[in-house]
Amino acid sequence: MGGDFNCHSKEWDQDVQHHRTTAILLVETAASLGLEYARPDNYGPTYVSRANQNIRSVIDLVFVSTTDTLSACVKRAVEHQGRSDHVPLSATIPLRHTVPKVKGRTLEPFSDEEKEFVADIVLDIGDLSGYHPTTAEEVERMASAVADAFSAAWKKHSTEYVVGPNSREYWNDKCTEALEEYRREMSVENHKAFRSAVKAAKREFFDKRIEEVATTNKRPWDLMEWVKERKNPPCEAIQFEGRPCHNLGDLWNALHSTYNAASDRPVDVSILDKLTDEPERSWPKFSQLELRQALEACSARSAPGPDHITWRHLKQILALPECGDIIIALANGCMESGHWPRHFKESTSVIIPKPNKPSYSAPKAFRPIVLLNTLGKLIEKMISNRFQHDMIKHDLVDPNQMGGVRQRSTEDAGLFLTHLVRSGWAQKLQTSVVAFDVAQFFPSINHQFLLAVLEKLGFNRRVVAFFRSYLVDRFTTYAWNRDTSDSRRADVGVGQGSALSPVLSALVIAPVMKLFRKRSAGLGCTLISYVDDGDIIVQSSEIDTNCVMLRHAYSIVFELFTKSGLALEHDKTELFHFTRARTGFDRSLDLGYALYTGDNLFRPKTYWRYLGFYFDRKLTFQEHVRYYTTKALTIVMAMRMLGNSTRGLSPRNKRILYRACVVPIATYGHRLWYFEGAKNKGALKSLTSMQRKAACWITGAFRTSPTGGVESLAGLPPIHLHLHKLSQRAVFRTATLSDSHPLRSLMKGEHAKTAIPALGASCWMSADKQKVVYDAVTETNGKIHTLTEVFSPTAEENTPGERLLDKHQGRVLFDEFDPKGEDALPKRRSFLDTLQRQAAQQRGTVCCGTDCSVPRRAAHQATASFVIERVGHDPATSTWAAGRITSACAELFAIRAAIVRATTLDGCGHIIIFTDSMSSARRSVDPSVHSGQAHSLAVCKALDRWVSEGEDRYIEFIGTPSKLEWGIQHKAHRAARSLPPIPVGRRPATTLDSVRKGITQSALDSWATMFRDERYRGSQFLTMRELKGTDIAPTYANGGSWLKSVGEDTLLCTRMCRAILNHAPIGEYYRRFNIQEDHACTCGAERQSRDHIFTRCPDMVTRRRSPKLLNELIGFLQQNPHAFGFRPAPQGIG
Repeated sequence: MGGDFNCHSKEWDQDVQHHRTTAILLVETAASLGLEYARPDNYGPTYVSRANQNIRSVIDLVFVSTTDTLSACVKRAVEHQGRSDHVPLSATIPLRHTVPKVKGRTLEPFSDEEKEFVADIVLDIGDLSGYHPTTAEEVERMASAVADAFSAAWKKHSTEYVVGPNSREYWNDKCTEALEEYRREMSVENHKAFRSAVKAAKREFFDKRIEEVATTNKRPWDLMEWVKERKNPPCEAIQFEGRPCHNLGDLWNALHSTYNAASDRPVDVSILDKLTDEPERSWPKFSQLELRQALEACSARSAPGPDHITWRHLKQILALPECGDIIIALANGCMESGHWPRHFKESTSVIIPKPNKPSYSAPKAFRPIVLLNTLGKLIEKMISNRFQHDMIKHDLVDPNQMGGVRQRSTEDAGLFLTHLVRSGWAQKLQTSVVAFDVAQFFPSINHQFLLAVLEKLGFNRRVVAFFRSYLVDRFTTYAWNRDTSDSRRADVGVGQGSALSPVLSALVIAPVMKLFRKRSAGLGCTLISYVDDGDIIVQSSEIDTNCVMLRHAYSIVFELFTKSGLALEHDKTELFHFTRARTGFDRSLDLGYALYTGDNLFRPKTYWRYLGFYFDRKLTFQEHVRYYTTKALTIVMAMRMLGNSTRGLSPRNKRILYRACVVPIATYGHRLWYFEGAKNKGALKSLTSMQRKAACWITGAFRTSPTGGVESLAGLPPIHLHLHKLSQRAVFRTATLSDSHPLRSLMKGEHAKTAIPALGASCWMSADKQKVVYDAVTETNGKIHTLTEVFSPTAEENTPGERLLDKHQGRVLFDEFDPKGEDALPKRRSFLDTLQRQAAQQRGTVCCGTDCSVPRRAAHQATASFVIERVGHDPATSTWAAGRITSACAELFAIRAAIVRATTLDGCGHIIIFTDSMSSARRSVDPSVHSGQAHSLAVCKALDRWVSEGEDRYIEFIGTPSKLEWGIQHKAHRAARSLPPIPVGRRPATTLDSVRKGITQSALDSWATMFRDERYRGSQFLTMRELKGTDIAPTYANGGSWLKSVGEDTLLCTRMCRAILNHAPIGEYYRRFNIQEDHACTCGAERQSRDHIFTRCPDMVTRRRSPKLLNELIGFLQQNPHAFGFRPAPQGIG
């Protein structure tokens, strides 16, 4: 690919200092095509102005395949320039060599062979039931037995496959016959027949593939290849230490040396002596709940490791409690013996290219992704979950660490930085940032330093002993395209792909962050980090003062990272000044380290890309919005290959694809620029234009259709309402954050919790100055008081291994109601009657019925109630106001009150809760962060104490359908409705779900108001009613108000939308837009209008009036398959 791109960038022009959006998109587009920029051998300007010889630039570019980057010969052909002001470019591309066939083994998903594969594994590892290893030898023996079971089943049930250079999945018998006929007689007709056969085969294959992925598997987003499989260049294209890799052996050595460069790097563990020793903490045994939660969070589509076991296989195997107990025993044995089996230390390091690299000729431009044995990864995930809890609960990491720690995201880092900048401007301070990157961070983590950190932070000695075994004697095999290396020792770093790599890397960075905080106390600077990306932030009244502070702070950071065994990449370090002044924003810095010292000063960027955000010096975020809007628009345009207005993806799946894969990209980082008081009219306009194109693609509407009408039909809320909903819901997410979260250090009052106020935050400022700071943080400060609910992410009841269901899972029982079957309700009533009779004969049994009532009017509070019955005592009933909350939270409140009351009754040994909300029942014993967490914590605390006082005590939750109006549960139902309406008052109790529901409903109401305006929906929009008589209002639930009526019929949807909008291929439309087509109807009428087609056209099965109900319109279109469609071409054409 080559030509005059008229695009300037430092990547191909050494006289340019920027790499802006257009250049970034050009590089990404080329990369998506498997191409990259090829630098001419005789580098020089490709454009020289005839008017001014001093105007020179490089704007003519050549992109070649990544496999030909180094072997391609690109030259500036100056001798052929002639009178043109552009220098021609010539490129010589080598011919391809024959690609060898590759053999492998596979197991067809969801096949009978796969079922037998899983069954054999379950049978083989079942022999280990009851075995509890306690020594390293026993752990190794048990892990080997499991590995042997996996290996034997794989060899028995997998089949061999061969992939050749000409493999074509779409090829069928018709293609073969057409090809053979063409080879026998190479005529033009046979060639056309062959091409037609191939085209038909492709269409049939890909239509089936789209239907399988989108409809059968219900995963339309799998059709979007965000990071397209990009083939790595051949080994000859990789250079290491100035020499090309002539063969695969050289390539393996280059990769191994690059990713193990830190093996001999010195480390100074003594720097940890300045930190306080944390007390040693206990390490309880793993439980079935921890295993199940870790397994549920795993994607069934992730790549397997060397054992060929996928997460889907493991979920099927561990669905049996007996198999789960075996794995729990193995995991506990590993921790108790301090040994990690050899089987789990084997891995495959798949080498993939890092995105947006200008060149892929060096190993450091690639990233090793470690594929571990799946069972070992599962145990690692359980360990990681415990580490995450401890890191937050005991403040083991620095408050300003964003990456690798639960609840801390890239958006949090962006909000933290922008708040400091805007607060500084309110105090007339300028903000400067030096961003640095740790070289080969994950592969360079020093094991000696990591073990010392674990001991320092108070992890149990068994845990430290386990990691001494976990980190050594590891072996990996490198995979480059379809080639694999021999097994090589990898005893340095932690592999990307392991569940432990984020937490271990965060623990390694934590001491560096804490020591920097101590040593830089006099500098007045802030250090934040996101995994291996760090920022030094300084503020003062002058940029020059900032530069002096940055140089001192950077030297401290460099020293601390060096002593911890890590190295900074100075060539990746970036400088940026946030200032609204007209001067000073380009001030350079003498960093004190090569490359940026002496005469070669460190120059600031025009735009700074950090964590995917594009910062400009005035925080307008115009470049950020422009980049992501353009990227989203490009994706929308590319999605057209998956379907059009007649075939391909169904409208419902198109909509899912857009909302799942495009909207998150378009709105990434929106809280940095969308908040109260922000100027974002231009940004919203470009995003609306992007969404309009998506809506037209989904509905098949013409591009002349009104934006509001197309959005409503597609079930896409206006982008500004969607952003408003997201930002408002994010406000209340802050309440769920841990007490030491970085955002809490920017807040004031009770919402700051225990966080130390950040240096430079607005909470230090006077009330008058705080009023001039506009951003998402100050908006949160002003609105979060609406939520009265309090959360506790690190509550004692939420400690992994010590939770109620960790210790007493067999004594908390659930009996769900299955509504399937004609006689399901009578059977359930009989079961409930029998259960009640049995309870009436047991003196220690307490029966509780719970229910709630939520009024329709927001001005009234919800009510909750319970009824308690037991032998020898009168029934006890309690009803109370619960606040402005949802029905699920009110049900949870009722269950909490009933259980707490029941556990205090004398002689209670068995509790039965009858409820019509089993989801709330399960939530009541879940102490994690969710709406109504305080009720769950109270339940867990009461039940834990009550169950521990007797070995035969247990509780049952019985699903009781409200339709039955049965017994004690119906009594609670009547009690909940017995109270008169209770006003909410000035500040009613609210929950997270209730405020989020209110935000969502507010957005829908605003959308409905907009829809009633003809200027939004279009003056020709055909308004219709629902069966109950109300006008159809737009919504985004269940596919929208209109799309859900057409099912999977793409053509029917297209004709329906065009008919409703009155932008259809009919005479009236042609006349309105002056289109040179026949304005008359096919029946001979002079004017073909929508009303004519509905009521008067003799060519149609007409009706007496235009459709008033959506079902009437659908029925009309089904009876008239050509209505509102294009007229068929005249005979003999097409």
